[in-house]
Amino acid sequence: MNSILYAIGMFLYLIKSTFGAYQRKKIHELREKIDNLFNTKEADGDLQEILEERLKYSVNIWKLCTRWGLRLVFLCTLIYGLKMRLNTKIGLIVDIPFTNITSPVRKEALLCVQAALIVLMGYVFITMELAVLFLGVPIASEMNILEDFIRISNEKFKLTPNFFRQLIEKHCNVFGNVNLLNEAFSEMTFIQFFSSIVVFLVAFLFLRKNTEQIENYMLCLCALMQLLPLCLLGQYIKVKTDKLSDTLYLINWYELSLKDQKTFLIILGMAQREYGLKAAGMYEVNLNTFIQVYIINLC
Repeated sequence: MNSILYAIGMFLYLIKSTFGAYQRKKIHELREKIDNLFNTKEADGDLQEILEERLKYSVNIWKLCTRWGLRLVFLCTLIYGLKMRLNTKIGLIVDIPFTNITSPVRKEALLCVQAALIVLMGYVFITMELAVLFLGVPIASEMNILEDFIRISNEKFKLTPNFFRQLIEKHCNVFGNVNLLNEAFSEMTFIQFFSSIVVFLVAFLFLRKNTEQIENYMLCLCALMQLLPLCLLGQYIKVKTDKLSDTLYLINWYELSLKDQKTFLIILGMAQREYGLKAAGMYEVNLNTFIQVYIINLC
């Protein structure tokens, strides 16, 4: 069973890497837009302060996710690898074909390499998930920046004549980046759900056979960490996009010119559409979907 789990993990990693390479142009485009966001300089002091605070907060969130994500995955895979190393019933997951290992030294070396490869595979998997968060967290912060700009828009309209145009451009950029993020990782999120279901099934199978072994709980935790951050990001984007449509009503649009009023109504209609992450363009990526996946595995 451990050999099957290892083979499935490597196969899913190759599939996700292939889809990532296929969407590399969109991923690079999204990264360039995020770089431009961090290099943006606002002429207005209040706007620049909002921009710096939100971006600093997004960097702190990213560091927190990276720090604890790597630590937890390293701990889980290390315990799992050492437990497999010390359990003589498991032996080698991937044996070298056409060889008959009789030397205790060679067998010991292969067992140590096997444990190291398990830790390395966990590190590679978590870095792929952190890459999605690396691009998704700044997009979520950009939505917070837009929301803060809207809240002070009525004061800025009187002081800055072109502020409404700037607000509309930022609004279009935000929702354009959300759509680009969704398109870039649509296939990968679908593979993510599929792989998480497989890992959960195997983990619960091990857990039901033996509830006393700690490595089975570590395996369940790894499966949880593989899917939960992505669902939290999708849930946050969905909530913020829904909230932005309500925040737009704070603008005194009736004080704008007739041309700006027409533009505002178009933007308001765009904001009322549903935005968010979708796996393969069909399944919403949010906490509700995460709970459904968890229930499927329990049943």
